[in-house]
Amino acid sequence: MNGALTLANGTFNGPMERSPITGITGSLAFSETHARLQSHAFAGSGLVTATAVASLADLRRPADVAFALNGRATNARLDLPAYFSGNLNGTVALVRRPDEIPAVSGDLSVDNARIPLNAFLNQKSGGATNPGLPNIAFNGLQVAAGQNVRVQSANVDIGATGAVRLGGTLEAPSLAGQFRSTGGSLSFYRSFNIERGDLTFAPSGGLMPDVDAVATTFVPDPATAIRLHATGVVTNMNLALESDPPYSKQQILGLLVGAQQFGAVQGVRSTGGGSFSAGSAARTVALGQLNTVFTRNLLEPLSTSTGGAADGSSAPPGAAPAPLPPAYRAPYTPAIDGERLQEVPSAADP
Repeated sequence: MNGALTLANGTFNGPMERSPITGITGSLAFSETHARLQSHAFAGSGLVTATAVASLADLRRPADVAFALNGRATNARLDLPAYFSGNLNGTVALVRRPDEIPAVSGDLSVDNARIPLNAFLNQKSGGATNPGLPNIAFNGLQVAAGQNVRVQSANVDIGATGAVRLGGTLEAPSLAGQFRSTGGSLSFYRSFNIERGDLTFAPSGGLMPDVDAVATTFVPDPATAIRLHATGVVTNMNLALESDPPYSKQQILGLLVGAQQFGAVQGVRSTGGGSFSAGSAARTVALGQLNTVFTRNLLEPLSTSTGGAADGSSAPPGAAPAPLPPAYRAPYTPAIDGERLQEVPSAADP
């Protein structure tokens, strides 16, 4: 085959990319069993360039095709809501040898970016995740977080720096590396400031990272500093609570939901009056469910994109954490004592 094709001033709009790619220019030249591509395009105020060569001895045997593509992004602005919105810099290479799946490698960095938390979590087992895409291998593709990169969800806003390497295949990807918090906040019945936090990826964990994070908040009445320490796999975190002055985990939980206002935290003086409704936030937390409640609070409604709630159950977007057993739904004042939420009749009860 011999000849050439050219494209000038093209534009691309797709369902994944909200910002159009403009000024697409390319030339594709054929010479016998070989083809050569040169192209560039504008992404925001940045530039993307690509060159490629391919060879195919027999059109009747497409599995024998071999190609090598090299791409470069220079301050390219991309808006991919499912993955990230920000500026992209770096290089990638995509290589295919006969009878092998293509392999991608390279080094990329993102700056001035916002990354949804479920970009790390939105995976399902098997090739059904991307049924319309051919499988590819990841040969140590590195992605680094540069300046002004934040990971966000409805209840999380955390700055991040660090890098990961992508391995495995599109059907079974894995990550290795670490992101470290540069500060931020999370919401768990009140706002916490992130003091430190690490998100560590190991190839054995696929795309699910381990969390080690410390956050603090302050309850003004009674004056109490509270420290939250979350550890474990992001979809099943373990939560430790400490306070100054020191209270038990049960008392701290009561302070977080404001139960002290109604005298419902044993050992903590009442700071208000009236009865405490079992329909309040406190009734959504049974102490034995604390880890699940915390995980759901951070990840939902993101968990629906992974096929269910963070603990493996099914829950609609934005659903409240699992309620207490039916006994706690009566008009009782929940008092926090020992290892459970006790039923204490309200003063208004007969």
